[in-house]
Amino acid sequence: MWHVADDHVMEVFKYCQGADHSGEFGEGDLPHLAQITAPTLIYGSQAEYNMGIRPEDSTAPCWPCYPNVFDQLTGTPVKELYVDNCISETCYDAHHWLTAKATVGTFAEGVPLRVLCSFLRRHCARSGEAPLGEPANAKEWRAVGPGMR
Repeated sequence: MWHVADDHVMEVFKYCQGADHSGEFGEGDLPHLAQITAPTLIYGSQAEYNMGIRPEDSTAPCWPCYPNVFDQLTGTPVKELYVDNCISETCYDAHHWLTAKATVGTFAEGVPLRVLCSFLRRHCARSGEAPLGEPANAKEWRAVGPGMR
């Protein structure tokens, strides 16, 4: 059963009050993440840190910060984290680049798409290719699992 105390609304409001793009107040406990056992890619953009989807928003829905989510994925032996360092984009654009034909291959110089495709080829199609190295535009980059660098 869902409880109001479980919605984390106060944390989301506080996160929005942190310095833009800082990740301040981005820690949060989400116990269900420990139950994930499938290979997992956590991708996000620094443009989403402490920001509302629209400039006038008083909540920052991309809470908790992506590194915090990554750390809580204790049930999977394979996990990867990539946060690009874009801060010139709006939170909306950073969060929705994959949904727009015009930006799918160009957002953040196309690196997020390359990271996503590599992850899917390696873990869904079992391509056997080597994992990517850390992108030049990575704010955060970590990989855990067989063959990871």
